[in-house]
Amino acid sequence: ATVIDTSGQTMMPGLIDAHAHLFMIGFGDEAGWFKWLQTKGKKYSIEKVMELSAWQLLMSGVTSAIDLGGNATESISLRNRINTGEVPGPRLQVSGPLVTRRAFGGFPAEASAVITTPKEGADVVDRLVKQGVDVIKAHAGLTRDDYFAIVKAAHANRVKVHAHVYAGADVRNAYDAGVDVLQHMGSAGGPTYSADLVRTISESNRPIVLPDSGYLEGVRELTRRYGTLLIIDETHCMSSGPGGYTGEYGLDPDGLVLGKPIAGGIPAAVYGFTQDVTDSIRTFLETRTPGHSGIGTTLSGSKIQLALMRAVLENYFTEEAFGPLVALAKRLEKGIADVIIKHGVAWHVVRVGARVEFMCTPERPRNGGEAARVIHRPIDEAVHHYLLNRGVIVTPFHNMMLICPATTEAHVNQLVEGLDRCLTELMG
Repeated sequence: ATVIDTSGQTMMPGLIDAHAHLFMIGFGDEAGWFKWLQTKGKKYSIEKVMELSAWQLLMSGVTSAIDLGGNATESISLRNRINTGEVPGPRLQVSGPLVTRRAFGGFPAEASAVITTPKEGADVVDRLVKQGVDVIKAHAGLTRDDYFAIVKAAHANRVKVHAHVYAGADVRNAYDAGVDVLQHMGSAGGPTYSADLVRTISESNRPIVLPDSGYLEGVRELTRRYGTLLIIDETHCMSSGPGGYTGEYGLDPDGLVLGKPIAGGIPAAVYGFTQDVTDSIRTFLETRTPGHSGIGTTLSGSKIQLALMRAVLENYFTEEAFGPLVALAKRLEKGIADVIIKHGVAWHVVRVGARVEFMCTPERPRNGGEAARVIHRPIDEAVHHYLLNRGVIVTPFHNMMLICPATTEAHVNQLVEGLDRCLTELMG
C-alpha cells in the first residue's frame, strides 16, 4: 500500500458529480461554446476537451462522475482511457447522446439521438448499450410511451435510465415508466408539483427484492478483488433471524450497521467491523497526526438507549424468540399463497424470516426499479382500506407484514381471512 503523509492538511472523501457534460468546460452558453470550438478553439477536439475536463474534475476532488449527454464515441473512449490509466480523471459512467424527440440546441449533432416513435427509442437504447455506454439519458419532451419503451429496453440490458425532466407531466410519465433517476426535477424555475405526485414519489418505498442465486457471493468476491469494504445494512433485514440476514445466510461482510429495531423503537443505531478492519482503524488512529475528529453520539448513546438495546439483544435477538416468529410468518405466507391460488389472481407472496409481503405481479422483481413498477396503488389502497375497516393494518405504502413477539395465530388468521373476503368482493 502507498502511504501518503497528510500532516497539516484536511482530508475529505472523493466527491461525486452526478450530472456532468465533459465536452463543455465551465461554459453555460452551449451554442456559443461549440461555435468557439469550431473557430478559435478548433485546435481542440471534442475528446481533448473532455480529457481536460476530466483532469479539472479530478484536481477539484471529484473522483466519480456521470456524463449525461455527449458524443458516444469520444465519451466511451475517454472513459476507457481513464480506466487503463492512460489519462487522469474520475471514474466515469457515460450516457452518450440524449434520447430525445428534438435535437438539443447548441449541442453537436452526435450528442442527440432523435426519435419519432417509442420503438425507435428502444432501438437507440440497444444500439448505445452495444456501443458501450453505462447509462441512458432520456430528455424532456418524450411521450409517455417513449419513456416506457426506453426504460424497458434499458432494464433488459441491465442499464439504468436518467431522465431530464421539469414539467409535472414529464415527471409523472418518467416515474411511472420506472426511470431510475430524475434529473433537474424542480430546478431552473421548474413548476410546483401536485401534492399527489410528490406523495407518490416520497412514499415509493420498494417492496422486498430477494437476491438472485450467487449474487451476494459475487459482490463479496468483487469487493475483495478490488480492496473495497463490504458493509451490510441490517436495518430492514434484522427480521431474518437473530443474526439478521448476515447470520441467516452466512454472509461475510467487513462491517454492518443496524438502526430501528435495535432499541425496540427508541431512536438508536449501532455499527461494527471485523477484527481485521478494527485493527486497521486502530493502527491508523495510533499513528495519525493529532487533530480534531469524532462521531456525535449524544443522541444515540444515552443510558436509556443502551439499556433498551441490551434488553432487545438479550430477550428478542435469540433463537428461542425468533423460532415462533418465523413459524407464524411461514403460516402467513402459506395462507396468503392459498388465497392467491383460490382466486386465481396474478400475484405472488415472498418471505424473509419474519417479514412477509405480497405483490400484484406473478413474477418476483429482480431489482428496485422492477419492484417499483409492479406496485399497483389502486389495488393496494382498496385492499388496505378494506382490511383497515375490519381492524387489520397493513403497511400503507406497500404490502409488507412483519411478525413481532405480540403477534398471535389469531392475528394471522384474521389477516388471511380478511384478504380472502376482500378478493371475494373485488373479484365478484
